[in-house]
Amino acid sequence: MTFMQNVMLRGSTYYVVLNIPPVARHAFAGKNQVWKSLRTKDKTEARNRAVPILAALEAQVKAASVRVAPTPLPSAVHQRIIIPRDHALAAIERWRIASVQRAYDEHWNDAAPAFAKFSDEAVRLSDIRYKLSVHDIDGIPSFYPAFSDALNTQGVGADPAHPVLPKLASAFADAWANVERHIERFRGGDFEHWPETAVEDATAPAPVAVPKAPANTLRIMEAFEQWNASEQPKEPERVRAYFKLLVSFLNDKPMAEIDHQDLDRFKLELRKYPFTKKDVSKLGFLEVIAKFERDEPGYPRLSETTTYGYWRHFNMVWTFAHGRQLIPFNPVSVVMPKKPAAAIKRKPYDADDVAAIFSTPLFHGASKMLDRKGGRYGYAKERGGVLVKDAYYWLPIFALWHGVRMEEIGGARVSELIKIGDRWAFDWTDRDLKNESSARFVPIHKKLIELGFIEYVQSQPKGGFIFPELPHDPNDEEAATKQFSKWWGFWTAANAKVKGQGFDEPKVKVFHSFRHSFKRQARGIIQENISDILSGHKGIASEGRKYGYGAEFDVLVEAIDMIDFPTFPVLPG
Repeated sequence: MTFMQNVMLRGSTYYVVLNIPPVARHAFAGKNQVWKSLRTKDKTEARNRAVPILAALEAQVKAASVRVAPTPLPSAVHQRIIIPRDHALAAIERWRIASVQRAYDEHWNDAAPAFAKFSDEAVRLSDIRYKLSVHDIDGIPSFYPAFSDALNTQGVGADPAHPVLPKLASAFADAWANVERHIERFRGGDFEHWPETAVEDATAPAPVAVPKAPANTLRIMEAFEQWNASEQPKEPERVRAYFKLLVSFLNDKPMAEIDHQDLDRFKLELRKYPFTKKDVSKLGFLEVIAKFERDEPGYPRLSETTTYGYWRHFNMVWTFAHGRQLIPFNPVSVVMPKKPAAAIKRKPYDADDVAAIFSTPLFHGASKMLDRKGGRYGYAKERGGVLVKDAYYWLPIFALWHGVRMEEIGGARVSELIKIGDRWAFDWTDRDLKNESSARFVPIHKKLIELGFIEYVQSQPKGGFIFPELPHDPNDEEAATKQFSKWWGFWTAANAKVKGQGFDEPKVKVFHSFRHSFKRQARGIIQENISDILSGHKGIASEGRKYGYGAEFDVLVEAIDMIDFPTFPVLPG
C-alpha cells in the first residue's frame, strides 16, 4: 500500500491506518481497522515513522492469517463439540512445541519480522508477556480467540466462547508465555536449549461431536451463547443476566414453545422488578419481587429505559435464532415495547452538595482507607487521621474545578502535564478521546495547584498514568474509570446524610454531575464558547483551534481562574 493510503491526518496529528482482514481480526480484539498515532504534525516525519509501524502491523496480520481451519461457531449445523480435558492439554502442548519450532526456524534464517526496540509492537508484546506471566487473562482481549485458534490448528475445534477454554486458561497462558520467552531468546541470538527433549506422542483421537439436536429443543441460554459468540456484545455478563431472569420466569421452556402470551406475562412482572444493588443472585426472578414487596414496600423499580434494554436484547437473540431457522417464529417482535422517551437529565451538584461532598472523611481523613493490598477499603465513612491522596481523592476535585469527563482525567498520563509560560496544563491534543472536539489544552485551575496536584502528578513514575492504581486498557479509554464510577455510586449512598437525598439523589446525581456543576458555574461568568473549550464540548476541531501555545492560552487560563465554588471547604494540606 502507498503512504497516503495508510497514513491519515486526524485533527492535527498523523496516524497509521490499516484495514484488518476478517481472518486476522482475532489478533486485534475483533477490530476491522487499526489506528496508530505517529505523534507528529509533520508529514515528512510521519512518513519516516510510519514505515516500521506499518511493517510490524502487516507482519502481525500475516501471522494471524495463518490458520488451518476457521473457528466454528456453534449453530444448528455445527453443534458445539465435547472436548476431553486430556485432548485439550495435549493440543496445547503440541501447539507450544510447533510455535517455538516455527519461531526458531524463522530467527535462525533471519526471516522473522523485525521491529524497533521501543516501537508500539515491542511495547504491545512486552505488555502481553507480563499479563501472561501473572495470568491476567482479562487484560488480553485477544486471549480466547488466540486460544481457540491454537486448538483449531491442532485438530480440536473450539470457538472462543466454548466453556472449556476458561477452565484451561492458565494452561494456555503458561504455554503462550513459554513461546514468548523462547522468541525473546531467539531474537537475541540465543539458540541453545532447543529443541527440547522430545515429547511422547501427544496425538489425541478426534473429538466427539455432540449429536445434532432437533431445532425445537433449543433453549434460551443456548441461543444466547450462540448469539454472544457471533456478535460479541460489549457487556456480555450484564446482558446474560437479562436472559437468566427470563429463564427463571419461564422455567427454561424451549424457545419454540414460547409465545407472546408468555412474554406478556413476563413484561408485567418485569415492571415490578426492583432497582437494587443488593446481591439477589441466589433468588429466582419472582422470589426477588416477592421479597421486596414484603420487606421494602415502595421500593424503587427498574426504569422504563432499563427494561427496554432487556427487550431490545431479547429481540436480537430471537431474531438471530429465527434467521438461522433454529426456531419457527419470533414472538418478541409482537410484544416489543416502544422505545421510551429521553432519559431524565442529570442534575448538577449544587452548592450544598459541594459543601457536603468535600467535607466527608474521604477528603479530610478517615479511620481507615486502604486494605493490606493497598486497595480502597470501604467508603471512608468514619472520621480519623488517615488521608490518602490518590485517584479516589483527586478525581472528584479535578472534575468539579475543570468540568472534564471522568475518563479524560482517569486516563491522563504524567507526560501530558506540561508548562506553557508560567502555567501548568494538560496537553490532550494528541489523545484518542471521546471525539475530535475533546482534543485540547486544559489549564490546571489555581485551586488544584494550591492543593498540591502538580506535586502529586510529578511524584508518579514518568511515562506512566497519573493514577496507576486504576485499571488501564490501551484499547478502551473508559476502562480506567468504569470501576471507579460504580464505587462512586456506592460511596455517595454510604456518605449521604439521608438516603436518596442531597448528593445521593438516584439516577439524576452521578459523577457526571460535576461536569454540569462546572458548566452552570461558568454560565454568565465566562463566554460560552470558552467554557465549551475548557470542558471539551468544543476543542481544536472548531473554535478551540485559536487557543494554543501563544497568547491565546492566557485567555483559557484567565477564564478557568474565574470559576469558583464558594462552598468548597478548606482541605487539609
